[in-house]
Amino acid sequence: MVYSGIVTYDGADIAFQFDEQKLSVFPSYELFRKITMHQEGNVWYRSEKKPFTDGFLEGKVNGQPIILHFFFDPMGYGTTQKNIFECEISIFVNNYIQYNTYFTFPAKDVSLIYKSQNLHRFLGLIPNYEVSSDMSQGLCADVKCDTTTTQYVSHGVIDGVDISIKPSYSCSWGGTNFKFFPEILIKMSEIRDENHLLKLYNAIRKFIMFAFMRIDISPDSFIIENVDHYKGEIYSNNYQKNTIDTEDCNSIWRDSIPWGILYKHAVEIIEKIYMEDWYMDNMPKTKDERLWVSDIMVSKEAAAFEHEFSKTYPDGLPIHSEKRLIAEKEVESEIQPLFKASHGKKRDIYKGFISHIRNDGLGDKIEFCLNEYEDCIKWLKSKIAPEFSNEEIADTCANIRNNIDHGNKVIDLDNNVAKAYSVLRALNYAMQLKRVGYETNDIDNAIMNLYYISGIAP
Repeated sequence: MVYSGIVTYDGADIAFQFDEQKLSVFPSYELFRKITMHQEGNVWYRSEKKPFTDGFLEGKVNGQPIILHFFFDPMGYGTTQKNIFECEISIFVNNYIQYNTYFTFPAKDVSLIYKSQNLHRFLGLIPNYEVSSDMSQGLCADVKCDTTTTQYVSHGVIDGVDISIKPSYSCSWGGTNFKFFPEILIKMSEIRDENHLLKLYNAIRKFIMFAFMRIDISPDSFIIENVDHYKGEIYSNNYQKNTIDTEDCNSIWRDSIPWGILYKHAVEIIEKIYMEDWYMDNMPKTKDERLWVSDIMVSKEAAAFEHEFSKTYPDGLPIHSEKRLIAEKEVESEIQPLFKASHGKKRDIYKGFISHIRNDGLGDKIEFCLNEYEDCIKWLKSKIAPEFSNEEIADTCANIRNNIDHGNKVIDLDNNVAKAYSVLRALNYAMQLKRVGYETNDIDNAIMNLYYISGIAP
């Protein structure tokens, strides 16, 4: 598919062409010089400032209600100037979002509908088909589905806008084909503008990623519908419509938090994501990242823990372990005489040593939280790491993360490391769920469902 239209930059309309990979922008000669050059006196020089330095452009497709948001590396571009009439800037696009809207903003009473065949088990909407053998009236079928979960609705306010979210479904016939679409229905009192819509889209996409940490969920469609039934659709190049291989929802390796638990604070979770209060970079994006521990995932999981710890305990560790307190006193008793007997720069160095003694290390933080949230992750820990104490898990996580971040060449990601970081990933989930209001039993059940793997199931 090739799109063409207009992007606006620095108050000027610029023609563009986009083939879903490369964005070609055709500015005027004057604007081309302004973007790519700078003037000193009467002389023009090639500018070191890269064009479109924010790495983002918005384009409107000619004659259609299609808007494209391009995201790219502002360092990766090429420029061509054939003459004063033909100027081109070529940019390879990392990601883009397309949406079609047939209504204007602000839009009141809007429904956002996230449809995916992979939502069946998660939402509890698994239909049973009974096809009639009497073909005298054509193909007939009776569809039965337990719709209990559609009564579990989460309500709240995000950024001043009322929102509700619940499971829903739709059915369609096409010739001899019948399709049942489970969906998540999000109702908003208002969407203010295009940026508001894209921010909500991103938050909902990450909410699905959070709930389905162990399975890929790509929308078959993401529909926007206002009160007058004018519709639009939004999608990104992170998935290609109708071409994604559907993962087996009954796989023994991947599962999700059931809606019966998740709905209780679903809006609060979306709000945390929307307000960028949650660290989400540790969410695995591929099957390999879900099943295996890598050095990159170790660093991301540790960063997620540090972020969540700072939100939960902004003043640092409330208490230290007895072993830590004993060690602190012993080290301080050794340094204090040296500090008192020193002068000048040496005294400053010893003073720094003393202040550093009580800095909270990653291992101390993880051990403290493993103790605090032990009841939330007891099932998983008992299944995959029953032989390790919380202190051993914390030390393993801290040591391997420090080795990776400090660039040590010998990094042994053995089975013990995999176990320790699987527990840390569950701990991050527990801390996030606790912070939005879930009770301990709900968190334990959520993690049990999330990690329900053949061989470690109860």
